Amino acid sequence: MFNYFEGRVDPRNLVNDGDLLISWSASLDAYKWCGGPAVLNQHIFKVAEKRELIRREYLYFATRQAMREIRLQVHGATMRHITKPEFEAIQIPLPPLEEQKRIAAILNEQMAAVERARAAAEAQLEAAKALPAAYLRAVFSSPESQQWPRKPLRELCESDGQYGTSEKADPSGVGLPVLRMGNILDGRILWDDLKFIQLPKVEEEKYRLVKGDLLFNRTNSAELVGKTAVYDGSHDAVFASYLIRFRIERTRADSEFVCSYINSECGRRFIEQNMARAIGQVNISASTMHRMPIPLPPLINQQRIAAMLNDQMASAEQVRKAIEEELDAINKLPAALLRRAFNGEL
Repeated sequence: MFNYFEGRVDPRNLVNDGDLLISWSASLDAYKWCGGPAVLNQHIFKVAEKRELIRREYLYFATRQAMREIRLQVHGATMRHITKPEFEAIQIPLPPLEEQKRIAAILNEQMAAVERARAAAEAQLEAAKALPAAYLRAVFSSPESQQWPRKPLRELCESDGQYGTSEKADPSGVGLPVLRMGNILDGRILWDDLKFIQLPKVEEEKYRLVKGDLLFNRTNSAELVGKTAVYDGSHDAVFASYLIRFRIERTRADSEFVCSYINSECGRRFIEQNMARAIGQVNISASTMHRMPIPLPPLINQQRIAAMLNDQMASAEQVRKAIEEELDAINKLPAALLRRAFNGEL
């Protein structure tokens, strides 16, 4: 995202493709500009090399390595920056011009390979992230699913949807964990970043979760409202007011199956069509969700489908994590390549 300027500009502040730019604040890095004619921001140096001493490509890589060392030294600072005198005092190795050319050529080739690997890994990651929705779509948008009878969610529940506690929680670790909307992600409950709450016994029993309870996020941004997960009973816990608990009657429906449907494109469509919009967020009430039509194959088929989807989601999660680890390793390669180059290892 760029800002734009109309008016007269000092020629010293003009930037063209190929110029070497240094961010002296925040990112603390070197860049080759390739965005066409532009004007310098006050947080950027433009560096012009002495051509009789140094090649620009070599200077670019040497500066990237130098700025990386500076970033390591100021790690954790609230506003990282380097002054112009400090930048000009940086020393870099200065081999003969032909050696500079050789080093820069090797680094260009290696960095291009890294970029290709990064692009491939990022494409794989996007494909992996799309797998859960594809698995749900294969079930709930299939011709077979269109033949299943449907019943409103309320008819599958033991009672009306229940809103959670509005009592203030804290991270002290005292009391019971209270699940909040941030603890629901991709159809799962995350047991990190927990807050805790101490409630009177009556209130504690009122909000205590039971294995199989379905937790629904009733308010958030449009893309996040409606995210749903099943409480697995692994931790004793209660739930917060931005969540609604639906307790499914086990002889009528399978909680995991119902949860998967709500998280599917079909469930999302109902939510998007019925959500109420307010400033900065949307919400959907328990009474509105009571009307959501849930497809109901025989219970044994629901359980089979839910088990299949759980296996598929677990496999997709493993694939996603493996690709993220690969991408993290790829993202560390440029620093390693620069370190080798300027340690004389090329």
